[in-house]
Amino acid sequence: MNMSKLETLEPNNSQYGIHDYREAVISDRSVVIGAGDVADKFLGVNFSGCAIRIQSSGHATGVILSQSQFSDCVIKASKIQKIAKLDTSFDHCSFKGRYEVGFYGSLSACDFSRARLNQCLFFDTEGLQTCTWPSDGHLLISNLAEHRKDFMQTVPKMSILWIMARKGSEAILVYKDSLKNVESETWESVEAKDYVSTT
Repeated sequence: MNMSKLETLEPNNSQYGIHDYREAVISDRSVVIGAGDVADKFLGVNFSGCAIRIQSSGHATGVILSQSQFSDCVIKASKIQKIAKLDTSFDHCSFKGRYEVGFYGSLSACDFSRARLNQCLFFDTEGLQTCTWPSDGHLLISNLAEHRKDFMQTVPKMSILWIMARKGSEAILVYKDSLKNVESETWESVEAKDYVSTT
């Protein structure tokens, strides 16, 4: 599918120039999120075969896409997406841009190889083994349900890694260069764990 030739989904709220959809199905469209005067609303929407460009701030994006589902979509973030809780599911989607996201929905067969995942938490890990991760300097910390105590004893208390583990996620993926305050000795201790791998 040629994503560049998709028909654009025009805003359906002319007053604010935004999209306002609830429990809808949107297929084979180019969708720009965050270009209007106020926040778009895609609540419980199923996106299929779409090219998504996110221009909103991460804080807004988490609300805009609440309980939505994406399949076979290309998702490009024009600005870094810092989203504490994203309860959205992705299947066979590819990502571009920078992300610091708590993924509460499922992910399966997604391609993050052209994205930078500075700090991502995964609360549903069933499909994570089917995903493609960035290869440059990222670490995947898996099986935290089993290894959380050990991991939290390995890293300095109240450090960013300790805080991420304390949030209760099942897995963490970090881009090492984005965490400037982590000492090299800490990285060495973390990377020695059998539940930690380079991507």
